[in-house]
Amino acid sequence: MLFGSVAAAGIRTLSRVNFTNSNGMIVAASIGVGIIPITVPGVYNHIPEWLATIFVSGMRRRSSPCC
Repeated sequence: MLFGSVAAAGIRTLSRVNFTNSNGMIVAASIGVGIIPITVPGVYNHIPEWLATIFVSGMRRRSSPCC
């Protein structure tokens, strides 16, 4: 439910934007990076730990018993 509300608010906000090349590219890159883990589940298995910290979900990270 929460994810749906956040997604709806984001779509509503993006519908009001006058897109230029630069901010359109930022939105496209953001959505692309956000979709990568859904389409390729093991994508972060082979990147360095310091970089994975940036991209891996905070929820998933908190659920780990070691950290």
